[in-house]
Amino acid sequence: MSLSDMIRGAQKSASVGVATVTPATAATDGAENRSTVASVATVTVANAPTRENAARWLLHFPDDVLEVTFAPPARHADVLRRYPLAVAAEPLPDPAPAWMPPDLRALLLPLSLDDRAMAREMYALDPEGTRRLLEGMAKR
Repeated sequence: MSLSDMIRGAQKSASVGVATVTPATAATDGAENRSTVASVATVTVANAPTRENAARWLLHFPDDVLEVTFAPPARHADVLRRYPLAVAAEPLPDPAPAWMPPDLRALLLPLSLDDRAMAREMYALDPEGTRRLLEGMAKR
């Protein structure tokens, strides 16, 4: 578990959280004492995502933003791990369930129930891409 995850888990407020930080002393420090302002500091941290998993994320980079979609949904830490240059990631609301045309619903019949559910979620996010995928699978 990362420090960020631990801090976010300690949040109690709906808008911000408070975390207490104690500075560490390196093992190679000699006998000299380095002065510090305080041995304990309290800092305010931003809210963690309200959901553990999300399919859609808005990634913030120093000079740009990017909306990405994960299927299956991804955790906040996984999103940041996959996009190491992102400085922040926030979950976006799931899209409304999309109506799926009968010809595509027929292509779902050979699939497992889990795969059918995932295909419906994929269709809500990317109808054209899902159509190409399902039609390509049916041709095999």
